[in-house]
Amino acid sequence: MVLFITIGFLFAQIALVAGALVLRDRENLWVLGLMFGWYCFAMVALIAAIWVHYKKSSSLDRGAGSNHDHSDDKPAEWVQPFLSRTLEAR
Repeated sequence: MVLFITIGFLFAQIALVAGALVLRDRENLWVLGLMFGWYCFAMVALIAAIWVHYKKSSSLDRGAGSNHDHSDDKPAEWVQPFLSRTLEAR
């Protein structure tokens, strides 16, 4: 999905630059304005979607009953013997 969005925005930027080069001295300058307006709308929508996704995922991490696997929270295997010796010495 991210690859599809990235390729879409790459094509949109190419089309915007090509449109700017072709339509800069023509009578159809409104078409360039329309293209730029839609491009700005798409960028704002993308930023909003990323922000909403971030807010939802960060609220799930803090909430009870999270479905995330917290196996990464454990120390690495090579650290465990060191930690057990350090804690036993106290």
